Amino acid sequence: MLLPGQIIRPAAVAGKFYPAHAGELERLVEGLMEAAHTESVPNPKAVLAPHAGYVFSGPIAGSAFRAWSKQCRAVRRVVLVGPSHYVAFRGIALPHATAFGTPLGAGYPRCMNCPPRTNENTVSRSNCRSCSD
Repeated sequence: MLLPGQIIRPAAVAGKFYPAHAGELERLVEGLMEAAHTESVPNPKAVLAPHAGYVFSGPIAGSAFRAWSKQCRAVRRVVLVGPSHYVAFRGIALPHATAFGTPLGAGYPRCMNCPPRTNENTVSRSNCRSCSD
């Protein structure tokens, strides 16, 4: 659950490279993961997946995340690494945001074992019976 004072970075390309509506996005992601021919991998340490528009990279991303999907309870930290799309620079950059907005809500992404998002329009490990400590 988001705390007071947290800054949510709005979804930058919802509706362009992936659906802007929660139900449509959820169905698409679940379909891509279900269609993947990858078995669950016990205790993966990392997931490398493309992040291009889902029409281009969705099946490969679905395969990568399906291999990891049943391990959500063991996940304690998620680190997203990506390129700068607009400005070249040396080193790394960190966002000022404390959470990333998505059509599914803001906060932690939901694992495939989690219930649907809450009315609070947030996604949190605390909302998941499988992931909560």
